[in-house]
Formats: sequence, structure tokens, C-alpha cells
Amino acid sequence: MTPPLTDPRRLSLLRATGLLDHAGEESFDRLTRLAARVLGAVTATLTLVDADHEYRLSTAGGSQPVATPQGLSRKVVEAGVALVVEDAAAVPVRHPDGPVLGLLSASRSPHRPWTRLDVTFLEDLAALATTQIALRLATRDSDADRVRMGAIVESALDAIVVMDPSGTIVEFNPAAEQLFGHTRDVAIGCPLHDLLMPHAYRAAHVAAVARNVTTGESRVLDQRLRLPALCADGTEVPIELTVTRTEVDGAVRFIGFLRDLSAEHALDAAEIRIQAIVNAAPLILFAFDATGIVTLSQGTGLKSLGLEPDEAVGSSLFDFYADAPEAQNDLHRALRGQSFTSVTEHGDARFETHYRPIFAADGAVTDVVGVTLDVTERRRSEQRIAHLAYHDQLTGLTNRAGLEAGLADALSRADAGGRAAALLYVDLDDFKTVNDSLGHEAGDQILREAAERLAGVTRDGDLLSRQGGDEFLLFLDDLGADAHQASEAAARRAIAAFEAPFHVSGLEFQLGATIGVSLYPRDGGSFGELLRNADIAMYQAKRSGRGIHAMYAPGAPDPRGRLTMGARLRRALANQEFVLHFQPILALHDGRLAGMEALIRWEDPERGLLLPADFIPAAEETGRIVEIGAWVADAACRQLRAWDDLGYELTLGFNVSPVQLRRKGYALELAETFARNRVDPRKVMAEVTESVAMEDISQTGVVFAQLADLGVQLAIDDFGAGHSSLTRLRHLPFTVLKIDRALLHGVDEDPSAPAVVEATLALAKALKLRTVAEGVETEVQRRWLTAHGCEYAQGFGLARPMPGPQATEFLQCAGDDEPASAYASLSAPS
Repeated sequence: MTPPLTDPRRLSLLRATGLLDHAGEESFDRLTRLAARVLGAVTATLTLVDADHEYRLSTAGGSQPVATPQGLSRKVVEAGVALVVEDAAAVPVRHPDGPVLGLLSASRSPHRPWTRLDVTFLEDLAALATTQIALRLATRDSDADRVRMGAIVESALDAIVVMDPSGTIVEFNPAAEQLFGHTRDVAIGCPLHDLLMPHAYRAAHVAAVARNVTTGESRVLDQRLRLPALCADGTEVPIELTVTRTEVDGAVRFIGFLRDLSAEHALDAAEIRIQAIVNAAPLILFAFDATGIVTLSQGTGLKSLGLEPDEAVGSSLFDFYADAPEAQNDLHRALRGQSFTSVTEHGDARFETHYRPIFAADGAVTDVVGVTLDVTERRRSEQRIAHLAYHDQLTGLTNRAGLEAGLADALSRADAGGRAAALLYVDLDDFKTVNDSLGHEAGDQILREAAERLAGVTRDGDLLSRQGGDEFLLFLDDLGADAHQASEAAARRAIAAFEAPFHVSGLEFQLGATIGVSLYPRDGGSFGELLRNADIAMYQAKRSGRGIHAMYAPGAPDPRGRLTMGARLRRALANQEFVLHFQPILALHDGRLAGMEALIRWEDPERGLLLPADFIPAAEETGRIVEIGAWVADAACRQLRAWDDLGYELTLGFNVSPVQLRRKGYALELAETFARNRVDPRKVMAEVTESVAMEDISQTGVVFAQLADLGVQLAIDDFGAGHSSLTRLRHLPFTVLKIDRALLHGVDEDPSAPAVVEATLALAKALKLRTVAEGVETEVQRRWLTAHGCEYAQGFGLARPMPGPQATEFLQCAGDDEPASAYASLSAPS
């Protein structure tokens, strides 16, 4: 195969251009000037190459031509592609029929490396040179050559639009049709500004055309312009436009080369987004070459080094880290091909750097890229978190975890020296009352001052910590020969620290401290044992009287059962150990099922099924009753919804704790429960004991009114077991009165018992309250209640509480049987 350089056809076409001995032509000079100006080249040259010689058609940019690298011209002709060698870039210039005739080359400063965009522009100018050659051949040769020229325009990848001096389109190639959406037939004959110019540019274009016609002046010829163009569908597309002037058969023509920049704009937008991310993040994005010269330096993290973006480009990192041998070692590791993360410090700043090498095809490292994160704030945050892990945020004292960590060393020292130690468990007396009365802000102020008072009576070397709430721990090290006496003296000093009154919110009040003491190693060999026994001693002191201390007495009972119960109740809620049983409420006159009462049970894995009396008091004392009460309401509503879906119409009641009633948002919480379960509040009965209904009416009365407004039925439970104010009762929105089971005892034996129940029934009738007798166990009781006007009853003699599935079966049987059959379980015959 003949090499391209000596190919006879190529040489023949080259000679046919008539340009080998050509003295020069303005159209080619315009191209080289454009290349030199736009690309910032020292020199730009258009060269034709035959088998043995090179012919410079045009040179621009310097008084003396700069020699291109040896052999570059022949390499371009042989390869037929663009090449970049040293400081020069060269692209092939082709004959309209395809063979390479020569090259368009440019050279510039080594400080400005060639980009792909630069080479593309050089290729666009080379295409213009091909067009000029084609036009020259077309004007010189036959009509067939002109047809060939048209074919070149037709097949060009870039959009080409040819115009006459008035700006009217005379040629519109297929690439232009595809880019703008206009057909050639529509485009030819149209003014360019009407077809492709956005409205904002039209006036200026028309004025420029008129100026060119009048004076021959043009400001856009041979310029590379970026602007929007209008498409047939009304959208705009970004283009790059280059316009050159030529003559065809003596007629002036302007050839516009238009390149779609949409992809470039998308890339530019992506680069802008990436740059915005880099600028926003507290990092440094950098790169350096195999010699350590910085080639990229971006990111806001540079400010902490006193640098601006790209300020370090061109400098050596080895020089920058001349006094930092560890950093220099990191650079060498990265250049050896290692990927790793390194932490360095620069003044008060701390940096975390990730190095990643880039390899050439032969495995050599050509560059290293990296990201440096300014982790100064993160380090400070970690230090703060570490501090908080071992310190109480409110008082600044060591917390329990910190004490436990320090105690391990202290106990080791005590063992090594054969010395005794002690742990004091300090509990503030009546703190809860003050905290509840004055609020948490006042409580926090008291705790801070209490910590200061205890610190004031603590020796150097002792460990003072806040256990949590109103409890403090004080570890006494190195107590000497009489540890018992020394620890008691320390406890008395701590108690005396609370003799002075506290002043909060303009009020003066007294708070004392109760202290339990355990000795090491007598009362325990570990922190856990010392803490448990000091806690037991503290509760022993509280039982004996507050404001005193007590030493742990081995074998003493642990009075902290309520704390254990609180933890077990929390576990029961988490493990879903609570269940509801349902006891029917029947109408006394006909045995009709009127409703159910939901009663909570605890399926304790350790003790079996527990009744409310076994755990509700502890729940109220520990505060778990709020969560348990919410669970009861939700579970009851779910069951009521299920029964309603089965077509059973009944009222379902459940008990409400006084703790719940004291919560301002209780009515709203209950309303949300109704809505969540799609339950009609009118089918729900909230039962409140007589004593609870009468206490703190100013607060609970508001909640009663809110519940009544929701439509909830309110019942006074266990009436007769407490002491009611009839005046208050008359003004509360109750609709049901439930007679306590104790009042029914003896109605068939004790002559005075019926009088109390009769009075209760009369009272309910006067207040227009429906009555429900609780604890009905015999037929005699049922008959007596019916005869004296009691409307409803519940009790073991009628039906026992039962789980949900059995209660559903009861509902089915009650619906199928005759009404009187609901009394079948009563013991006595009628």
C-alpha cells in the first residue's frame, strides 16, 4: 500500500489546486490571523505538503515564523488526524475529495497547554480552509466542480449557512436543517435574522448588514462568537458561529459555520455544579504531577492555609512542606503508588487528607489526586462529645460513667496501698416538691448550687459526680486507719453544706440531704457492689428520718422494690405483656347486654396473671401510669372498633388514673385515640373513682368538661367508698354512678344496709344519673336492686371478666339467646 505522503492521487489533487506556487491569498491569511488571535498562539501557519517539500500558504502571529517540531508536517499527512507535539498543535487540511493536502498548525507558550476545545477550533478553521479550496476550484473549474462543492457543503457535519451581502440565505445544508428544524426550501430566500435570530439580536444584525453593504465594514468576520439561535419550534439553542467572506463567480458570499454547543453547555453546567460543591464544602481538592508540582488547587479549605484557589498551581509541594517531614513522607508514599489517608496539623487547624495515585499504561504514577478535609471542627466536636460522655452537662461534674472509670484506678491504688475508701450516696430531700412547684428551670438552678456546695466540702483527690436527678455520688479515697469515722465525718460535712437556705425565683426555702455510706473493701469489692449498698443505706436513712446519714449494715433488707417494679413495668410495656379482660354490664329489668368494662391484666412472665391492685399503685408512683393508661385507651378502642364492625352496638368503659386527669392535654390525646381507631366517643365511658372526682376540682373539672364536650360518657366509680361533696357533684358533667360493691354486702341480712343503697339510688335519680351496681354476686342482690330502681349491674354473679375472644363469643350468645338467659349464671332460683 502506497504511503499517503507519496500517494499519486493526493499529489495530483495537490498540484491541481494551483496553490503550490501561490504568492498568498487574503482568505487564507484571514484564517491564520483568526487562529493566532483566538488561540493566543505565537504563530499560526497554513502549510501544503508534497512528497519532498512544504509550502507555507499563510503565516500569522509573529514577525518570524516559528519552526514546528521536526517531522510534524509529515506525521499529520501520514496519520490524517490532529496531533499535539511539545508546544505545537496541528490538524490536517483536506482536499474537497478527501485526501490530506497539508496542515494548519499553531505554536504557543508552554505555560498554556492545549485543550481539546482549542484543537476542535483549529479543526473548524481547517474545514474553512477546505471550503476556500473548494470555492477556488469551483470558480476556476467546470460546473461539475461546482456540483462537487455543493456536495461538500451538503455532507459537512457542522451546520453551514451561506448568505448574500443583504443577509438573505442562499444555501442551507442538511446539518443546518437538523440543528434548527427548518427545511432547505423554507430557509433559502429568508433573511437570516428572521429565520435564526432571537428577537433581542435582530436589530443589531440588521444594522450590521446595512453597515457592511454601505461601507464594507464588518465586526464579526473571522471571529468566534457564542450566542443563541432560534429553532423552528421557538426554542433557543446555544451555538458557536464563525463567518468568513468569499467570492463565487464574482459574487460576494458570507459563509457561516455554526456548531451546536448544547452538549458543551451541559458539561459547563455540570462543571459549575461540581465547582459549587467544591466551593461549598470545607475541603481542598488538589492534584500534583510526578515531580510534586501542583496542577490543581481548589476549595474553601484553602483559606485556613492562607491560600486562594489555584494560587499554589505551579509550585512544589516538597517546598511547601520543607519543614514537615511527615507530610513529605506522605507525598513520597503517594508517588510510589499507595492509596491512603493521612492526618496532619497546621497551627490550630487539623486536616485529613486522602491520596489516590493515577497510573499510566506502563504502571508508572503520572499524577496524584487528593482531597483534604478541614476536620478542625469535627475534632472539637469529638472532644466535646468525649467530655459529655464522662461529665454531667448541667453541673459540670463527672457523671456516673466518668466516676466508674476513675474509680477503677482509685480502687487499684487502694488495694496496692492497703487503704480503705468509701462511697457516699447523696439524695436531696424534698427536691421533687420544689421542682414540681417552681418548674424545671428553678430545679436546675438548685442542682447547680447543690453541686457547688458539695464540691466545697470535698477534699482534693476525692471524686464527686452527679448520679442523675437529685442524686450525687462522692468517693472518698485514702481514709486512713479509721475509715468508718472518716466517712461519717465527710457525710456530716456534706449534710451541713445544706443548712443554709436556697434562694430561687425570689423565694427562700430549705432543702436537706440524706446520705448512705458503703465502705471499701468491707461492703463491696467493685463499684457496682459499693453503689448498691450505699443506695440501700440511703433508703435506710430516709426511713429513719431525713437529713441524716446511715452506714450500710450487712444483711439489711433492700427497700428499693419500687425501683425494680418501675423497670419491670417499662419492660412489660415494651414486651406487650399487658392484656385487657372485659366484664359485661347488664340491664337489670330484662337481662339485655348494655355494655362492657375493660379491665387491665398483666401477664407477668415471673408471677403469672396479675390484677390491677398488684401493679397500678407502683405505676402511678413511678409515672408509668401515663403510658399504661394510653395503652388501655388504645387497646379498648381497637376492640370497640372490631365489635362495631361485627354489628354489635354497646358502650365500653375503662378506668382513668388521677395522674392522667392532671395532664392538661389528656382530652386531646384521647380524641386522637378515637380518631385513629375510628371510634364514636359517645360509645366510650371514662370511669373515675369517687375520691379522684372530688379532688382538685379546679383542674380536673376542666378535663371533665373537655371529655364531656367530646361526647364521652363520664362515670363515678366505686361510689360510697369515698367522701363526696354533693354540691360539687351536682356541677360536674357525670352521667353514670357506679355503686361500690361494699354497699351491697348485707342488703339481704343487715337491716341498715338497704337504707344506704336506697339513699344512693335516690341521690342518683335526683341528679339524673344512670346507676350501675358493682360486685353483684347473688340472685337476692339482683332482685333487690331491680325492685329498688337500679338500672344496670355487673359482677361475678352475672358474668366474670373474660379475654377479648371469649367476650366476642359472649356477645354472640347474648344476641342469640332470650334476654333473661343472661342471668343463667346466678346461683339462686327465681
